[in-house]
Amino acid sequence: MRLPVLATVLEAYLFVWRERRDLSILAFPAVAVLAVMGTLAMALASGGEPDTPRGGLGVLLDLAIGALNLGLVVLFSVAWHRKFLVPGEAITVREALRWQRRHTRFLLYALGVVALSWLVILAGSVVPLMMGAAAGGIAPATVLLVLTAIAAALFVYARLSMLFPAAALDRVLGIQQSWLLTARNGVRLALAIVLSSVVYLLAALGLGLALDAAFGDSAVRTSLTVQLIGALVQHGLAFAGLAAGVTVLSIAYRELTRGSARAAPL
Repeated sequence: MRLPVLATVLEAYLFVWRERRDLSILAFPAVAVLAVMGTLAMALASGGEPDTPRGGLGVLLDLAIGALNLGLVVLFSVAWHRKFLVPGEAITVREALRWQRRHTRFLLYALGVVALSWLVILAGSVVPLMMGAAAGGIAPATVLLVLTAIAAALFVYARLSMLFPAAALDRVLGIQQSWLLTARNGVRLALAIVLSSVVYLLAALGLGLALDAAFGDSAVRTSLTVQLIGALVQHGLAFAGLAAGVTVLSIAYRELTRGSARAAPL
């Protein structure tokens, strides 16, 4: 079948809006923890002043928060996949935050797919950028090659993205099977993934402009209270955008696996 791009994105947004209460409940722990830790990390590492050198403590805190962020994203993504694909399952916050075998598999898939996508970008852009630098400037053709590499990486990510909902459902799906499952739908799925992030990107941009207009640039940069409020809203928007993207993959998995035996339960 051919995956309908606009219909898929619209269904994803409608699902997120319809389930906004559960979205708030499931995302709140991650949003609160990341916002508080990020604000405290800035206060501890730089005294609350962004222009102050962060030093080794700042780097360690950034790494710790990055690892925590990754873990929370995996926990939420698995819970939201199951929210859509297993509608009869009652997912509590406690259950959503309990790390299980499916989360480990999901994390390994995510690290592998992202690493492969970056390899595609590097392979397609490093040589053109080096040639452009050697020539004394970045030519339009070089920019086009880099954008092509990014598009190719997104295509690879889309073709392998069915690994994620399958892992969330405790189902066996290999790389080759995901590639076969998404045949003739790679571009469509990539477009759906991109479009699912548009609302989040616009909202994040609007948030930044609103904070600058309301508090002024200096206040936003120095006030920990303002930074905490901004971080809460920013992470909240990020998880809402993540929910939309996860829902797109869940919809694609549902449609592409109908009547298929490619993804067998463990």
